[in-house]
Amino acid sequence: LLRLLEQIATRDGLVEFRPRIDALASRIEDDSFEVALFGRVSSGKSSLLNALLGTDVLPVGINPITAVPTKLRYGIELKAAVSYGDGRSDLVTVEELGHLVTEQGNPGNLKNVVRVIVEVPSPRLKEGILLVDTPGLGSLAKRGTRETLAYLPSCDLALLLIDAGATLNEEDIGTLRLLYEAGVPALVLLSKSDLLAEADLH
Repeated sequence: LLRLLEQIATRDGLVEFRPRIDALASRIEDDSFEVALFGRVSSGKSSLLNALLGTDVLPVGINPITAVPTKLRYGIELKAAVSYGDGRSDLVTVEELGHLVTEQGNPGNLKNVVRVIVEVPSPRLKEGILLVDTPGLGSLAKRGTRETLAYLPSCDLALLLIDAGATLNEEDIGTLRLLYEAGVPALVLLSKSDLLAEADLH
């Protein structure tokens, strides 16, 4: 089917579809199961991933933290590979990640990081699960919003975090709608629920 789509795109000059066809072909060749976390700035995505993996591999904070989608997969030892827009690649320490994937360390992604893959020796990733920490949605991270929405169709499962202390808004509903339209199954998780009284939680 992808070959047929490629032929149609070539025949009719529909070059704008080529990147999407290439991305789909890459996903089919990859046998991992990709779970991406979405949510507004400071909804707790990085904290949840750190808790799931039992390690503080991702930086957390109250400002827009993740400026670039960060993939976490299984590896024998903890290490990070960074790819840049000019084709360069680097192996960096986990401590150096904060200078590359956060809005504070890399404002507006001036360092032109296009991909970060962190290998984590976590049993939860051993069976081929690949977790993705996406940039926060919201006005504090406009560029992050574009990065995140562009990533929507690429995952096998989406987890949308809703901050229990914030009001559900059109952006949250819009993200769910986009996931639905992209055919991506999604679960909604209520984060920071421990900050609410029982009556408020209800």
